[in-house]
Amino acid sequence: MANHSLSAYPRNAGASAGRTRATCVLSAGAFLVLLLALGFTAVEQGADAQFSFPQRAAAAPARGTPSPTPTAVPTVAPTATAASVPPVPLIRSQMPITRVREKDGAVMVYLPAGVFWMGSDENDPQAGALESPRHEVHVGAFWIDRTEVTNAQYRQCVDAGACGPPQKASSASRLHYYDDPAYGDYPVINVTWFQARVYAEWVGGRLPTEAEWEYAARGPEGATYPWGEDLPSERLLNDNFSVRDTTPVGSYPQGASWCGALDMSGNVWEWTSSLFRPYPYHAADGREDLGAEGRRVLRGGAFVGDAASVRSAVRAWPAPGYWDWLGGFRVALTASR
Repeated sequence: MANHSLSAYPRNAGASAGRTRATCVLSAGAFLVLLLALGFTAVEQGADAQFSFPQRAAAAPARGTPSPTPTAVPTVAPTATAASVPPVPLIRSQMPITRVREKDGAVMVYLPAGVFWMGSDENDPQAGALESPRHEVHVGAFWIDRTEVTNAQYRQCVDAGACGPPQKASSASRLHYYDDPAYGDYPVINVTWFQARVYAEWVGGRLPTEAEWEYAARGPEGATYPWGEDLPSERLLNDNFSVRDTTPVGSYPQGASWCGALDMSGNVWEWTSSLFRPYPYHAADGREDLGAEGRRVLRGGAFVGDAASVRSAVRAWPAPGYWDWLGGFRVALTASR
């Protein structure tokens, strides 16, 4: 695996059990600098923090070329251990288990408790150094938003006086974005981790942990992309500057993950609750302390990403006061027992 280097550009900052075979009943003004799909660091002014991305280790294969069918993973105990086991075919069902959140009308999809392969194998040429080791993680049952939080939904929180407005009203190519009702069903952007957390709590939820986010994207089989192993294409996601800005949430139903979550790859990066820490992932090691200082993890890639940078294992780790037109979020909720 390559030892990835980092580059930087200045950027504004805002306010600082046995294994369960889970089956889910289906269901980021102008460009400031040349952005590499996965190779930049945004240094926050006055926050002494960086937006760090591991650079791509190797060129991805040609877009749209299917990958070989993966093989099965044996059943093992739900402990976080280093491993090098290939993924198995995705198990998808016909209909999602969904619920509608009363506060903002968002649709959430259900994920049963289960075990999944988190991270990347150290021999994966596309993987960043901090994506490994590949290890098994147990996740409890939870709900997650089917799509990213939209401008219209976020505005409800602002109008209620509970949330502050995005740090900037524009997007990559649109002078008016958040403040234009025409983009109401587009993902809200230019929000810090703190703002995302406030919104999530306002609607009665929370931000997903890094493990929950990856589980929702990859499934128990640890698929490379939310939809499986086929390489990204314009029918599956908004990436590779194909649109040059955000698209309405839910625009790529064929790119849905195993449980019916949409836009888990491309469009905008998404905040998680987790502090950035090396793997293996352990929820009890302090990385889920919401009061602790440190960088927080973003997941999912964005519309600038290439095939390597929109993989479901990719991690970014900005300071929590970071904001940009590449980043948004979705909400999670622990399932009642």
